[in-house]
Amino acid sequence: MPSLQSRFARLFGQLLSTLVVHTPLPRLRALMAMNSDHPLLASNMTLKRSRVVGVPVEWIEPKTKSPQPVLLYLHGGGWALGLNNGYRWLASQICRASSTRALLVDYRLTPEYPFPTGLQDCLSVYRWLLQMEVPPRQIVIAGDSAGGNLTLARLLTLRDNGEFLPAAGICLSALTDLSCSGETYATLRDPLLPTQFIQDLIRLYVGNRDAHDQLLSPLYGDLRGLPPLLIQVGGNEILLSDSVRFAERARLADVAVTLEISEGMGHVWQVFTPLVPEAKQAVQSIGDFVQKHVETHKQHDTPS
Repeated sequence: MPSLQSRFARLFGQLLSTLVVHTPLPRLRALMAMNSDHPLLASNMTLKRSRVVGVPVEWIEPKTKSPQPVLLYLHGGGWALGLNNGYRWLASQICRASSTRALLVDYRLTPEYPFPTGLQDCLSVYRWLLQMEVPPRQIVIAGDSAGGNLTLARLLTLRDNGEFLPAAGICLSALTDLSCSGETYATLRDPLLPTQFIQDLIRLYVGNRDAHDQLLSPLYGDLRGLPPLLIQVGGNEILLSDSVRFAERARLADVAVTLEISEGMGHVWQVFTPLVPEAKQAVQSIGDFVQKHVETHKQHDTPS
């Protein structure tokens, strides 16, 4: 049974969704960017803004620095809402759990920059890391929601190009099917992600392209040769079927995939860590997964 704290989080989600649905996109971006000059981070973490290969990025690192693996984090927000304190908070919590430093990519947003611009920004930053001599086995790519979609699209692009693959990938409440054919779009109601809202954002991102393209909907791609994946999804969110179906197809393609479904949870519930027990547990699971694969996964040191 979901915890009492998670029920309060759900109520908060209902209030937030009312704001999201009824606020024009420019105003919504401005509201979500409030207090960005005062980053919300886990204790003993620091934030440094920079720009690499023309893309704004943010480093989140422990105050006591030492050589550490890199969590390359791609934020959600339907490809349209920018980097904000919610993502900084979540990424910093994952850093603590996984003993990593995080590099957050502030990729260009739709509708001003529809597909594939944001994906190209994310690819450029990953390639920059390799140029900086960060070993691929010391990089884990992660993302939530639209960022989970970008994570999978980036892995497919790297594999198809014969480039170095990271040690692993992590998807939190990821969009894997932009044709929205999953049954849970109709059978579940998620207060944190209204169906019509995400479908409107998908249309802005996809434009006149085929939504079944594997770089838009990784569910329909050839998944062979991808690195180990951790997929977390809430049992009460409309994207449940996106994650379940993707995990099934990944297993059929001999990908080492771990699917974790959190009962009663909604979209990207991990952001409520450590206040919600289910969120804290999910983040700890992410940390364990990262530590396991950056330490032991070696076969992606050479291009596939």
